[in-house]
Amino acid sequence: MVPYDTLGGADRAMALALGRDGAGANRAIARLAHELSLRVDTSFAVTPAWREQLRRELAREHVTVDSVQWAAASTWVNQLLEQRVATFAFGPGEARRRALAYDRQYQVADSLLRAATTARDLVFRVGATAATKGGA
Repeated sequence: MVPYDTLGGADRAMALALGRDGAGANRAIARLAHELSLRVDTSFAVTPAWREQLRRELAREHVTVDSVQWAAASTWVNQLLEQRVATFAFGPGEARRRALAYDRQYQVADSLLRAATTARDLVFRVGATAATKGGA
């Protein structure tokens, strides 16, 4: 069993903060993501400068974000921005492909599938993994 990787801590707090000003936050994110999408290739990575540019766009929409909270949630903000830029630049398929890098359930399943040589081997690997994690 792989536990869910739902948002918690600083990431959850940031998501809630942006959600309070949903329309303004969405406009700011979409505006910046579209602008950035016009000059990226498939190997792009979110930079601290992009994150700060997003913070300025949020302020322009009157969406206030606490500095400490913003810094603590930087990984989640990067993922959010990456998904939006990828969707604008390359479509939802590429955005979903990139999202797999953050999907713990997918990563575990993929590693089990790649390590197994037969269906029987896969079943035993999954069982062994669940037993070591305390699940069944």
